[in-house]
Amino acid sequence: MNIVKVYPIPRRTPLLAFARKQGGMKAVADKFFPKASSFRMRCGVYYPFFLVLISLFNVTGCSTLYSVKGHKEEIIFIDSDKETRIGENISEQVKRNFKFIEDKQTNEKVCTIGKKIADTCQRKEIYFQFFVLDGDEVNAFSLPGGFVYINNGLIKKVKSDDELASVIAHEVAHIAQRHAIKRLENSIGYSALKILTLNIPQDPLTIRNSNFAFTQLLLSYSREDEIEADILSVEYLRTAGFDPSAILSFLITLRDIQMKESIKPKIRFRTHPYISERIAAVKREIYGKRDFNDYINTIEK
Repeated sequence: MNIVKVYPIPRRTPLLAFARKQGGMKAVADKFFPKASSFRMRCGVYYPFFLVLISLFNVTGCSTLYSVKGHKEEIIFIDSDKETRIGENISEQVKRNFKFIEDKQTNEKVCTIGKKIADTCQRKEIYFQFFVLDGDEVNAFSLPGGFVYINNGLIKKVKSDDELASVIAHEVAHIAQRHAIKRLENSIGYSALKILTLNIPQDPLTIRNSNFAFTQLLLSYSREDEIEADILSVEYLRTAGFDPSAILSFLITLRDIQMKESIKPKIRFRTHPYISERIAAVKREIYGKRDFNDYINTIEK
C-alpha cells in the first residue's frame, strides 16, 4: 500500500534545525532538489541557494510528503486549506464548461460509493465531493481539494458498482497523493498557483489562471502517477468492502475502447495511457508476485 505521511514544518521553525535532522544542508538539497545538485556542486552555490529556501520556508510555511512507493520525501508548499481553495476556484471552470446530470438516483449512487471510498482515505482533512457530468466520453477526473467528476458515459459502461468504485477510488488516490498540485506547480508555477488560493473567484487574473490550470488537469497523468493511483485504490477498495479485481475488468474495458478510437494528434486529453502497464501493476498488487505469473493470462480471457 502507498501511504502519504505529512510531516508539518512549523512556519517559525528554522531551516537549519530541519536540515540537521535530514543530515545537513547538502543532504536536504540532494534529497529535495536532485536535478540541481550537480550544478550546485560545481558552482559552490549552496549558501545563496539556502537563503532562497529559508525565505520560502518563512513566507509560505511547508510540509514534506513521503510516498512509500517512491521511497522519497518531497517538499509541499501548498497546505490542505490552500489546496481546497485552488480546487474551488478551478471547479468554477467545470461549472462553466460542463453540464451536470440531475438524475437523483445516479447522483445518490455515485455519492454513496464515493463516501465509502473517501472514508478509507488517509487524508481526513479533505472534504470529498462527487459530481456526475452529462458527457458520453468514458472518463473521469479530479481537482485538488476533493472534487471528483464522473462522466455519465462512464457510468453507462461499468458492469457493476465495484467497477464504478474502482474509478472513484482511482480519482481519490490522485487527490490523496497530491498529483494535481504537483503537476500545477510544474506547469503554471508557484506564483500563479498562489493566486488560486485567494477567495476572489471573479477576479480576471483568478479566472485566467483557473482556466489554464483546468486545461492542464485535463491532460493525462504520468505513467508513475497513474500506476501509483491504481495501486493505492486497491487498498481503498479492499477496506471499503469492494472487489479490487474490478480495477482490472474496467481497465480491460478501457483498453478495448481505446483500441477502437483513432489516435488524437499532438494533444491527448484525459484518455487512459499506459493501460497494459497499469493492468500488470494492479495484478501484482492484488495477487502478489508468486501468483502473478500463473494468473496473468486468465483475467483477460
